[in-house]
Amino acid sequence: MLKKIVNILQKFLINNNNDNSETFESFLSNFSNLKLYQSQIDMLSFLLSSSSQKKAIQASTGSGKTLAYLLYSLYKLSIGSVDHVIISTYSKTLQEQILNSLKSFFNEEATVLKGTSNYICLDKFEENKENFNYTNFIPPHIREKVKVSTDYCRPDYLPLCNFREECEYINLISTLDQKKIIIINHYLLSIVKKFSNKKVILIIDEAHTLNKITKKIIFTNEDFLPLEEPNPKNFDSLRKYNLALEKYYSQLKKFKLASRLGITQPGSYDISLENTINFDDIFEVLFVSATLPDDLPEEIDSLYLSDQRSWEGINIVVKDVNYKYDNYYDVFAETIQKAKSQYDKVIVLCTNHNQLDFIVKNFPECLVPGELSPFEVISKLLQGETSLVAGMNTFWTGIDVPGKKAIIMSKLPFPAPNNSSDQEFLTGYAHMFKTFKQGIGRMLRSSACCGELTILDNRVVKFPEILNYLQELEMKGASLYIETEKNFQKKPQLRVIK
Repeated sequence: MLKKIVNILQKFLINNNNDNSETFESFLSNFSNLKLYQSQIDMLSFLLSSSSQKKAIQASTGSGKTLAYLLYSLYKLSIGSVDHVIISTYSKTLQEQILNSLKSFFNEEATVLKGTSNYICLDKFEENKENFNYTNFIPPHIREKVKVSTDYCRPDYLPLCNFREECEYINLISTLDQKKIIIINHYLLSIVKKFSNKKVILIIDEAHTLNKITKKIIFTNEDFLPLEEPNPKNFDSLRKYNLALEKYYSQLKKFKLASRLGITQPGSYDISLENTINFDDIFEVLFVSATLPDDLPEEIDSLYLSDQRSWEGINIVVKDVNYKYDNYYDVFAETIQKAKSQYDKVIVLCTNHNQLDFIVKNFPECLVPGELSPFEVISKLLQGETSLVAGMNTFWTGIDVPGKKAIIMSKLPFPAPNNSSDQEFLTGYAHMFKTFKQGIGRMLRSSACCGELTILDNRVVKFPEILNYLQELEMKGASLYIETEKNFQKKPQLRVIK
């Protein structure tokens, strides 16, 4: 395999002043046990041959994009072409998966950086510990009170904080420049500015999600009232004064945001986060996705790979039911029960909490994200500690379960509508179709994958684009059975997956 890779890539390295076939061959020899798909060889060839500062790769889910860009990045680090690699993705689960992939063959400094709300402020916890009484798991409503925030950890307060040396978040931020690889999510892209004087490869994984970066902000009546900055004389401790200041600055931001956006009524609002990163200022940028967005930067070198993998050994069943039918939950339960009787790994892709609640009530052994992160839930499935897991969002776009399995889609993943306009339907449909294909992609993660994928939504036949996509998979070897009113009583004639 190593010799084949080198022979294919050699012609792209001969005329490069910094990289050459000998150094790349030497680099690859460290990973001689890795087996690469042809698609990964094509991606590496593209990345090494392109001289563009901005590159993009579109390749199907499960085609090995992560390993390809990790090998490319590690090679660039190994020869000193770049100082740091920053990988940005859509969710915390994907961050953990990338780090897990990296650890299998990379021992240098790499870290995951999450948003501040994922870290506990020991100073806040000390102030409130008598009221908490929690050890291992801190409930969400308590965590909200003790999470790290930049409004609390202000530069003028940090030197006075008794827990500064022990703070996980502050220590992580202060040592970022020592990490060769940093894995962030799209909400933290502004961190790239801290490396403005360094040569950085910025990899935007799941690039199609960049335009979906929103933050849910809840406005209360209090957020529209005039604000008065707290007076330190009214507090008996510096910590209590700092807590009051944190609340003041947080409300001030919301007050200004409401004024800027014209929000005048209490409620929950999805606020789009502005991307303030200028990709032209970064040494090298790579956009990667199964479906690249239309608004990529100009002067970009792109590679589009079609999915040539075989879907042999995979059954796809579309049930003649949908969430509006009276018997929907009966079919839902029957489908899960049948999958459990045939497979050791069953994954249910849900679209709302009602579906999750139903599964947990009827299948108590099912693990769902909550106390455990999505990544931890999937890890327990892979380790055989459970045979049934269910989840939303990340489960559609960011989990990796190789081998034999059953996947159940609760329904087509349309986003919840805000109104009934034609434009919103078109936007929602485009979002649904991308998420649907991402969900389908959870099935084929490696050449050893096989099993059954069941879609509990007969609306599939109403959308030609979805139907054509499933039929394309059938042409690639999948067994496709679509129940309709006409053949609803018939049993699917599918291969038995052994």
